[in-house]
Amino acid sequence: MNILQVSENYSAGGLEKFIDTISEALVACGHRSILAVGNLKVRGDGPKFQEKVADDFGFKANAAETLRQYVSDIDRLCALIEEFDIDAVLIHPYFSLFPAIAAARIMKVPVAYVAHGIGSCTFTTTETHNTLFRIAVDSDVDKVFVTQSVFKSFFLSETPVSLLRNPVAEGKTRSFGSALLQGRRWALCSRLDGDKLQAIEQIVSWLPLLGIEGLDVFGIGAHEESLRQFAEAHGVAERIAWHGFRESWLEEALELDAGVIGLGRVAIEALAANMPVILLGVNGGICGLVDDDLYDLSADNNFGMADIPTLNSAQTLAGQLDDYYADPSRYLFGDRTRELFSASRAVAQLEVFYENSVLTAQSRSDSGWGGFVNALRIAPEQETPYALSLAFVYLLKNEFSLSLPFPATRNSLFISKRWADSVNFARELEGQLSILIAQHDDLLQIMEHQASYVESCNEGIDARIRNLDIICYQQSKRIKALEETVAQYRTLLDGQSGQIERNKARIARVASLAKRNKKAVALLKGWWPYRFWMGIRARIKPSRH
Repeated sequence: MNILQVSENYSAGGLEKFIDTISEALVACGHRSILAVGNLKVRGDGPKFQEKVADDFGFKANAAETLRQYVSDIDRLCALIEEFDIDAVLIHPYFSLFPAIAAARIMKVPVAYVAHGIGSCTFTTTETHNTLFRIAVDSDVDKVFVTQSVFKSFFLSETPVSLLRNPVAEGKTRSFGSALLQGRRWALCSRLDGDKLQAIEQIVSWLPLLGIEGLDVFGIGAHEESLRQFAEAHGVAERIAWHGFRESWLEEALELDAGVIGLGRVAIEALAANMPVILLGVNGGICGLVDDDLYDLSADNNFGMADIPTLNSAQTLAGQLDDYYADPSRYLFGDRTRELFSASRAVAQLEVFYENSVLTAQSRSDSGWGGFVNALRIAPEQETPYALSLAFVYLLKNEFSLSLPFPATRNSLFISKRWADSVNFARELEGQLSILIAQHDDLLQIMEHQASYVESCNEGIDARIRNLDIICYQQSKRIKALEETVAQYRTLLDGQSGQIERNKARIARVASLAKRNKKAVALLKGWWPYRFWMGIRARIKPSRH
């Protein structure tokens, strides 16, 4: 299968990663890829895996491309389809859509449009381009692929739409036992532009509260200098390393950082590498650390859905990080992401698209595009912007037999469809609100009863508290009196103890004197005059008769 991919731009970003990854997978499966680009700005090694890169097409926004350039772009695309025997055309945004759909229909090859985001659906602003979009996407395209499931509703019900996940190439992954998983250094990868400014500033200001000791910033943009000044003002400039644009940012982050901060393809690539991700919000703010719930909410929408809730405080994210460091395995989705976003799965979808569309594309007419382009070749005003050319407008209306009066706009159809959906939703919401109001009234009555009961309980508690205050006061006076009595007894005991010591000393002296007297008596009894005397006394002792 030979695929011609057509894109208005190729520089550096998610679109270019998508083109490179899908092209690599196509080549690996034995297919060929050719790329046609309007504005080619090569960074690094891209574009990769292309058999040929044809650039310098017009594909200019709105009124910029002339009638001659528009026809020339169609002719060049038709020549590429013939030269490389192209089997299918895959169109990327934006104004590349209109010449590419014409060339595919003229050459009778299947054609698909890839909507990479909201801008892919709403980039037309003139009446003429709105009509071209309606013809291309609502009737002539064989397939619309969306990278976010939410954008399926942006197309009319007759348009065949399928989800084509942002493909991720095989690469290095982090092992579950890596010491870096416990690191306090993180990587932030993003364009440093106005759309991302609020979320990036919030992360920078929260760094001290999150315990993140270092931040590697990969990306460039108009707001880089203001972000540097913001970091300086918040005292965290020394924690941040500014690396600029790095095609190999993920490989470097795997060697330096615990996890990655970003959204969209950045988040997908980091998750596929088995790294934790702090998801930034599309419209500013921080959605949080990706866990099972946030993964399920974001996976079908390219980790970039606008209405994902954002966190209100750094403490919430700090708590999530504490949980992560306690058990990193709950926040690692490497196997799941590589399987879900595998490039081989995306190629299989393209193969099915081709098989289902090739016979129809070859058998049907060019839907008016051949006659339309031939008429434009001889139209006057060849150097006039084609969106403003009266000949272009006239031929567009007549060649395609528009079912709605010209100028019918894509935006008006889109608004009408969304309005009808909104009316139905409003009716459903009105019924749900009536139920909620009734439930609210019931709850209000219950709460009033509860409030009355609580108030009566509070009155009884207040009385008890007052009684306890009185008791406590009385007890405190008693305690004070007891403390004074104890002090008196201590004084008395101190005096008694002194008297006791003195008595002990007297007793000791008396005992010593008695001991000496006893010795004196013993000596006296042993003295011979005493014994002589006692003997005479015994003899002369009068008789008791």
